[in-house]
Amino acid sequence: MIREEAHLRVDRMKVTSLRTKFGRVDICEEGAKARGIVLTNDTEHPGDEMETKLSKNLLRYFEGERVDFSRYDVDLSGYTPFEVKVLQATRRIPYGAVKSYKEIAEEIGNPRAYRAVGYTLSKNRSCVVIPCHRVLGSGGSLGGFSAGIEWKINLLKMEGVLKDPDYLRA
Repeated sequence: MIREEAHLRVDRMKVTSLRTKFGRVDICEEGAKARGIVLTNDTEHPGDEMETKLSKNLLRYFEGERVDFSRYDVDLSGYTPFEVKVLQATRRIPYGAVKSYKEIAEEIGNPRAYRAVGYTLSKNRSCVVIPCHRVLGSGGSLGGFSAGIEWKINLLKMEGVLKDPDYLRA
């Protein structure tokens, strides 16, 4: 009985992989809920190439279109209440804009928790839909990015935030 329930759950899960100019994007969805979006430099292509609304819109986004992901349901299970607040605040950062870790901490009512904000964003399972790449260190430093700093630079350039090609060397 337990095995059957687990199998049914897996059957509802969709894993899609997209090839973009920056690398591979793996999307895991259950029903209409995004469970995870992973950005990788891996050249293998393990996921299905099925089209879902989310995969189509992510492909449009990576082709340079402005796409609003705020209406997608995202699985936030497993996060603490603090982490959920951080992810929700991050989700409200519009395309082409950035905030600092400190600004997110202040927005959620914990102005001294900017390091905890950074740690939370390092655990973000739904990159782009929860746009953690739009969060920078104080003074505009890039900070980190779970998929690698090149992904963050490319996404910020694509959104028009970074204009200087030598930004990383500064």
